[in-house]
Amino acid sequence: MLEYLPATKRVITLGRLPAPTTHAAAAAIGSIAYVIGGRGAALDTPTARIVSIDIAAKRVRVDGRLRVARSDLAASGAGSRILLAGGRGSNGTESTLSTLNPS
Repeated sequence: MLEYLPATKRVITLGRLPAPTTHAAAAAIGSIAYVIGGRGAALDTPTARIVSIDIAAKRVRVDGRLRVARSDLAASGAGSRILLAGGRGSNGTESTLSTLNPS
C-alpha cells in the first residue's frame, strides 16, 4: 500500500496486503480505507477477506470476512457504512446488495 504526499512529491509505503489481490473493491470511511474481496492471480479464486488500511496509523490488517467470497464487486462509502453490489462468487455472477458496518 502506497501513499502519495503531494507537498513533498514523495511516495511512502504504508504496508502490504496479506496476500496478492486483484479484482477487489475499495471504499473509505474517514481515514480508514477498506479492500474488500477480490481474488488471486487465478480465475475462480474469490476471497471473502476484508483488509483495513489505517492511513494515520500506517497500519494494514485483516479486519473481517464477507459472508460469501466475491471478486469484481462494487463498493461505496455511505455515511458510517459501505454499500456492496454484485460481483462474482464461486457460483458465477452475484446480484447481491449488502452493507458492511465497520467497527
